[in-house]
Amino acid sequence: MGSRLGTTDFAGISDKPDGWFMPFNQNGVAIVLETKSEKEDISKKKWEKELTKNIEIMQKHYSKVAGILYNGKDCRVFMNLDEVSSPAATLQRLEYYTRLFLHW
Repeated sequence: MGSRLGTTDFAGISDKPDGWFMPFNQNGVAIVLETKSEKEDISKKKWEKELTKNIEIMQKHYSKVAGILYNGKDCRVFMNLDEVSSPAATLQRLEYYTRLFLHW
């Protein structure tokens, strides 16, 4: 189980990603998720900017942040601010992204 946005660590930040995991151990891998409709093209820069903004917020407390942009059919994965190719095209369990980050 991890922290929640709105705790004192993130006081004053109104941005709310669609999903997140923040481990209590700040050396762990935090995960932020942005989801869009299947009709949305997630290759657009505006969606990437939205995700990277939330990654940067999480990086204030975590050195390892996996970011996921997903529209129900396509998935883009970021390790901190660097996009990586993920072997999985669909959304995976959080353990997958933690392992992916640790082997990146």
